[in-house]
Amino acid sequence: MADEEEEQVIAEAVVVTSDMPDAMKEAAIATAREAMREYSIDKDIATAIKKKFDEHPEYMGTWHCIVGRNFGCSITHETDYSMFYKVGGTSILLFKSME
Repeated sequence: MADEEEEQVIAEAVVVTSDMPDAMKEAAIATAREAMREYSIDKDIATAIKKKFDEHPEYMGTWHCIVGRNFGCSITHETDYSMFYKVGGTSILLFKSME
């Protein structure tokens, strides 16, 4: 019998809006998928994504992440460091704050 992990369907990712470079977008999507496999609570998913980007050697700085199915926001972010995307039915807003 196949492993549960092998049977799991990888959720489709849809980028709604982004000003990130393509490599960073791919890293954000991969990080979200990894976090969603490990955690089921939105806050924990957001924390995992934020920590990964805070600690990434190329993306250094202060990152913020909001995860959920329904939220509103108004943000100020550093140019070239924001992305609003969906993985499955979950929306994710990831951005680097201005320092």
